Amino acid sequence: LLVKPSYRTYWQLPGGLVEHDEPPQRAAARELGEEAGLSIGVPDRLLVVHWMPTRGDRPAPMLNWIFHAPVVHGGPQVVSPDEISDVQFVPWDKAEAMLSEEDAPRLPAARRALREGCTVYVGR
Repeated sequence: LLVKPSYRTYWQLPGGLVEHDEPPQRAAARELGEEAGLSIGVPDRLLVVHWMPTRGDRPAPMLNWIFHAPVVHGGPQVVSPDEISDVQFVPWDKAEAMLSEEDAPRLPAARRALREGCTVYVGR
């Protein structure tokens, strides 16, 4: 599942910031609802941990998690058009090409995690 932020030229995986005292897997479920209109239970498995270093517009390192979470009900939809202009289920190979160079490594890592039943770390 990819979302197209209205303020970016590329697509992204749904997600966002963890709120105060909010566990990451609950944040993932909340963000999926807010960005794609999907209602899921608490994700059942951590697939990927992706560490990204500081850069010009990001003064602190960033840590991203990808969870496995089957959709409970509903189909993806644009919930907040000011933030997200499109939401789509996209085949793995096409999805990787739609992501930024920085985000794209998360997809092959997630596929590997699903295939091997493990959590995959991506970072330097």
